[in-house]
Amino acid sequence: MKVVAALRLGVVATLAVTVGCVQSPRPDVDATPRFDAPSVRRSDQLVKAAEIQSANVTNALEALRRLRPELLTRRAASAPSDPYEGAPVVYLDRVKQGGLETLLTIPAGAIVDIRYVAGTEAVDWTGAYHPGGVILVRTRR
Repeated sequence: MKVVAALRLGVVATLAVTVGCVQSPRPDVDATPRFDAPSVRRSDQLVKAAEIQSANVTNALEALRRLRPELLTRRAASAPSDPYEGAPVVYLDRVKQGGLETLLTIPAGAIVDIRYVAGTEAVDWTGAYHPGGVILVRTRR
């Protein structure tokens, strides 16, 4: 009996010390999940018009090469069923345009923003699964 009571006391003491050592979350960081814009979790996935204008470029491809070159990289392994070979697919104002070369045809002055959306989340935006994700370009209409 005394051994069981001592073990219980030891477990309770260990729990008290462990709980006391757990660090509280930093007050300056908001850990609340955001569901309003699931495609943009980091600012490096979004390029706004002001940033594009300050880069002094002529088209969307130049803008991404200069400002966010990592968005142009292949994100998935090449599969026989993927004509884009794991590279992001470009959508202009929610209309599928094609591969990255189509960014050359989009004038920088017309762009509101460019955002990258991962393949699994792209289904919500485009209705289609693109393993390499999508680059959504929004323009002034």
